[in-house]
Amino acid sequence: MLLSAPARTCAAIVAALAVLSLCLKFGITQMETGDRIAGVLWAQARYFTILTNGLVAILFMAMVMAGRQVSDRLIAGLVLWIASVGLIYRLLLAELWEPQGLQRIADQGVHAVVPMSVFLWWVIFARKNDIGWLDPLRWLLWPLAYLAYALVRGALDGVYPYPFLDPGRLAPPQLVWNCARLMEGFVGAGYLLFGATRLSPRPA
Repeated sequence: MLLSAPARTCAAIVAALAVLSLCLKFGITQMETGDRIAGVLWAQARYFTILTNGLVAILFMAMVMAGRQVSDRLIAGLVLWIASVGLIYRLLLAELWEPQGLQRIADQGVHAVVPMSVFLWWVIFARKNDIGWLDPLRWLLWPLAYLAYALVRGALDGVYPYPFLDPGRLAPPQLVWNCARLMEGFVGAGYLLFGATRLSPRPA
């Protein structure tokens, strides 16, 4: 679907917000740790939040450059993934630390501003015609791939990105339970999103 001028402009704003939030996050981390850029990028790349914000930046920049929406399924999946970033953060992680100053701005950028801007763009501008009832299961591919990556990387270097995925803190049954509940949450949220597409206006 060709993007209208307002849709393309707003997509550029979403891409810019994602890029600025990520750059601020990287810059602050580099100042705090003194690591080289490559080291900071590698460390930050262990987080679902960072990787998914990166997907937002890439896909929205691609849409701006092409002047076309990516597939209905892919953009809806992206909405699910980035919305989950904000939701998981609020429910499970927000109370674990209290960022201040620029760190707080960057934190709100990747966890709130970008997820909300993606969701609003999707609601207002996105075509939703080609989303089917199996798509919420297909949308599991990204979180499942991340889960495998996070656990394998953690097993290799001993650092796990989130406490609810850390085998050093959790008994194996609890870790399996946490992973299953996360995937269940993605599926449930995916079907809610699918239901929303049946009710929302559909641009041609």
